[in-house]
Order: sequence, then C-alpha cells, then structure tokens
Amino acid sequence: MSNDHDEALARAFDAQAPRFERAPVQSDPAALERLVQFAGFPPGSRILDAGCGPGLVCGALLAAGYRVVGVDLSREMIERARRRCEPWGDRAEFHHLSLFDTALDDLAPFDGALSRYVVHHV
Repeated sequence: MSNDHDEALARAFDAQAPRFERAPVQSDPAALERLVQFAGFPPGSRILDAGCGPGLVCGALLAAGYRVVGVDLSREMIERARRRCEPWGDRAEFHHLSLFDTALDDLAPFDGALSRYVVHHV
C-alpha cells in the first residue's frame, strides 16, 4: 500500500466485496459483454484490468478470448477474482497492488488496459 488513502480504500472494499460482486450494476452480463465489445481490443490481447475488483470484467474478457492481468488494492477482491477466473488457468493473473505501485511496471507489457468504476477513487 502506498498511503493512508489506499489503506482506507482497501479496507472499505474488503468489507463490501460480497455485496459488490452481486450488485446488478456490477454483474449484469449484457453490460459486461458490451464493455468488452466497446473496448475493441485485438483478439488474444493481454489486457490490464486496473482496479479489477472481484474479476467480473476479467471474466468477461477471458470468455472473449483475451489474456488478463488484474490488479486491485483489496485483498478480498483479488481473492474473489482469482476464484472466479480459475477456469481460465494461466490466461489470468492477479496482483494485490496500487495503480501507483512501481511493481506494476514489472507486469508490462500490455496490449491494452481498461478500468471500470475506479478513476474517481484515485
């Protein structure tokens, strides 16, 4: 964690993880499919999901044939993402990191990146 803000945010999202992944605004399959289509990444791309939460977007990307690297401040969210995306094996990897952590550089390169409902927390 890089600062008090990140730590507070991580605690808040750890606490709300069970509700978060079931919320219709987060988990609507049609909305997830539209997001993947709208992103328009080339087939087989390696995509960074910045602030991946419980892996809902990662799952949609994986189902569409992409490789995914998910990062999130919340350990609970990362664990949920790992479990959700386990069927896709090594096409998915997850890391407990801040978007400002220099360790993110070590995970590059990426062919694309996306983030949903995250920027306002940065």
